[in-house]
Amino acid sequence: MTPFQVQCLLLVMVLTLAGPLVGSRSWFPRGATGTVILSMVGSSIAILLRLANLPPKWFSGSAWGFTIALTLMASAFGFHDDRERAYRLPFMFSLGATLLVFNVWAHV
Repeated sequence: MTPFQVQCLLLVMVLTLAGPLVGSRSWFPRGATGTVILSMVGSSIAILLRLANLPPKWFSGSAWGFTIALTLMASAFGFHDDRERAYRLPFMFSLGATLLVFNVWAHV
């Protein structure tokens, strides 16, 4: 692995842990600002993985990549209450949607 890939993976791990943790504690502002921040965190995870070329199956346009993307998007709607909805929906949906865009892009 190159140093750039290691840095991308470390940043992905931090964002994956910190985004939902901070969102579940309601430290982000409610409303549009918090939604945009969590959406950007979710999207940046997929973008960093794509920049690091890790894992390649996720972005190859295969059935595996589409399954992961659609599963993430569907699991975004598995919240129990409004507090969980505030962070889970934008985070998971944007992560899945970004993966879906990359998989469609692989076919273009």
